[in-house]
Amino acid sequence: LSADLRCIDALEKAISEAQMDATLPTLILSELVLAYLGDLCVDNLLTLLSSAFSNPALVLYEPFHDGTTFASQYYHRFATKVRGQFSPFQKKHLWRRFETLGFRNVVNMNAASALNAFLPDGIVIPELFDEHAALLLHLRCYGVSMTLPSLFPTVIFREGMGNGVRLLFERSYAPFKGRYKGAIDRMVMNALRGDLSGEGIGEYYRRRGGAFWVFSGFDNKGSVTGCIGLRECGETEDVVTRRTRHKQQLRRRVFEVQRWVVAEYV
Repeated sequence: LSADLRCIDALEKAISEAQMDATLPTLILSELVLAYLGDLCVDNLLTLLSSAFSNPALVLYEPFHDGTTFASQYYHRFATKVRGQFSPFQKKHLWRRFETLGFRNVVNMNAASALNAFLPDGIVIPELFDEHAALLLHLRCYGVSMTLPSLFPTVIFREGMGNGVRLLFERSYAPFKGRYKGAIDRMVMNALRGDLSGEGIGEYYRRRGGAFWVFSGFDNKGSVTGCIGLRECGETEDVVTRRTRHKQQLRRRVFEVQRWVVAEYV
């Protein structure tokens, strides 16, 4: 499948002639491509892709402008060298732009942050002016952006969902009741009389610093097919060494998954 990404009509025709199953989850990848197409072309391209496939996910590695002076100078010099169309993504409100184009659940981070997430001590800079510092500044001019597809509707718990949640919870543990005698019955009963009682499930988790999410519609009947209850359970203080090798106290909020149930046919 080949087409000029700048010609939306030709690309749409190529997708149609390829006879791809547009209902399957589809991953769209771009590595240093979209920045050379221009903002209008990118918007038209992403709008086409979000509408052509029922369940698309987007993963991009592209130039991200974070508004810093270094980034402005870096992109100005780069655009002068390539002597052509070059439009780095503006990091500010980027998630809103993608949602307007039809993509949901947007996650953005610059490349330096993405790399630090996989390195225990981050990018360590032994000296102020060395190749490590230059690498860090360079990576901050690029970013990773991901949009996660919705395999089924996901919503924060709202009134009217309580019966569906409780029915799912009871059915999920029914096969284990005989094997573990009364232990499962007591556990299920405590949950139904506690955090899963009535229509106050969402409020129960909000008061504890978390939330309760409900998945529905996977069976085409609008039934509750899964749920996750998350609550905050305190803070931890970690001593870490990052970048300049100076120790820092980092305070982290800690969360606990209290309820996690998925229907067996999902």
